[in-house]
Amino acid sequence: MNKILSTMMTLVAITAPAFAAEWLTDLNTAKQKAAQEGKAILADFTGSDWCGYCIRLKKNVFDKPEFAQYAGDKFVLLEIDVPRNPKFSREQLEANEKLCEEYAVSGYPTIMVLTSQGDVAGGFVGGMPNLQAVQEALEPGIANAKALEAAYKLGGDEQLKALFSAYSAIPDELKPSAAKLRDRIAAADPANTTGVQNEIKAEAQLRDFESRLSGAQTPAQALEILNTLIPEALPANLPKLIDAKFNLQMLTVDSVEGIEEIKQTLLKMAELQPEMKDQIQAYIQQDFSDPAALLKKIQNMRSQRGM
Repeated sequence: MNKILSTMMTLVAITAPAFAAEWLTDLNTAKQKAAQEGKAILADFTGSDWCGYCIRLKKNVFDKPEFAQYAGDKFVLLEIDVPRNPKFSREQLEANEKLCEEYAVSGYPTIMVLTSQGDVAGGFVGGMPNLQAVQEALEPGIANAKALEAAYKLGGDEQLKALFSAYSAIPDELKPSAAKLRDRIAAADPANTTGVQNEIKAEAQLRDFESRLSGAQTPAQALEILNTLIPEALPANLPKLIDAKFNLQMLTVDSVEGIEEIKQTLLKMAELQPEMKDQIQAYIQQDFSDPAALLKKIQNMRSQRGM
């Protein structure tokens, strides 16, 4: 009898599927579970049946038992799926699309480490080849989530300082997703000691500029409007506008004098982005030594592209 039982247990162990990670699909449930268990939330914003990087990340990492073992004592797992499958729950899809908008998701997959209050603490955007790469990208977010959880328990200036420190540690590509945390910091900082209110003003100005530029019918019209906006630009927005000006100039230039104007735009770009200075100067030296030849090259490229 014992031998039979032992054999049966061995067969079960051999044939049983590997332990798979459990993914929730409701944010509020995940937040409650994270608070109860003292864990962070790992949110996977995915297009499970159309996004190639999402499909590979799931197959190569999230579906592996090694990931389940790694995530088990660290995360409550949350899948925010926006598939194209018409059989997918319409109610769930609408809820997920609303979360994608709330967290400013602009590409898939986007993987976020969230606190039990739903604040973004870290993560990454795009595919990863293996578990090790995923771990390396997530570990700073885990530490930052713990810092945020500790900050929630503080008060006054001490809390403000801790919240801002955690916000500053969020990867730049996920800063837009942390708008709720940023707004909380701004509300607690009327004197703007953190400078967060400057970010909010800059974003508002960019939205206004984008609205004003949307009326342009041609690149030439857009360039004309942009030239009126640049003098109004806040310092944080100026590099973006100068970069946009360069691109529009390349689309519209029709004279050697215009090539010189593009060169001046590049020099301004180098001034505003010192980290790009050497690269920009090398580009100028290589391509702008013969303005007439460069003009002809640009015009030929536009012609080939039907522009």
